[in-house]
Amino acid sequence: MGKKILIGMGIVLGGLLGLIVIAGIAGMFLAPEFSGEARITLGKPPEEVWQAINDYKRLPVSSAQSQRVEELPAEGGLPAWKEDIGSTTLTFRTTESQAPSRLVRAVSDAVVPMTMRIEYEIAAQGTGSQVRIRVNGRVDSGTLHVPFFRVMLRMGAAAAGQRAFLESLARHLGENATAE
Repeated sequence: MGKKILIGMGIVLGGLLGLIVIAGIAGMFLAPEFSGEARITLGKPPEEVWQAINDYKRLPVSSAQSQRVEELPAEGGLPAWKEDIGSTTLTFRTTESQAPSRLVRAVSDAVVPMTMRIEYEIAAQGTGSQVRIRVNGRVDSGTLHVPFFRVMLRMGAAAAGQRAFLESLARHLGENATAE
C-alpha cells in the first residue's frame, strides 16, 4: 500500500513540475506587451473619488499587497512614491493629472523588468461616479521571473489587479461595490 501512495505522489508531483516547465517555455514565446481594463460604479462624486485615488499613502495602488509606502521627491510638481510589496518594490510616478477626471501613472518594478502605464478616468454618473482603469505594460526579458509573469498576465492578472484596486477604493469610500 505504501508503494502505491509513493507512486501516486510521484505522478502528481511530476505532473505539477511538467505544468511549471510548460508554463515557463510558453512564457518565453509570449509577446512582452500586456494590457488590462477594469471599471466600477460608485455612489461618491468624482471630486471625492479623485481625492481617494490620490491619497496613495492611505490607499496604495498595490492594495492589500502593500507593506510600506515611501514618498519620493515630486517630479514636475506631480507625486512619486514607492510601494514595498514584499517580494519587490514598485515605483509610481504621476505623469498626468487633470482633476477630477483623468490621472496617468508610470510604474516600474525593482525585480521584474516590467513597466506599466495606468490611466484612471473618472466620470460623473448621476450623483456618483464611474471609474475606469486601463493598464498597458511591458515585461522585458531579463530574469527567470519573466516567462511565468507573462503567463500570469495573459491569464488576466493585469485586469484582476485593477479590479482589486477598485474594490479597495470602494471600501475606502465606505461602499460595497464590485468591479467589472
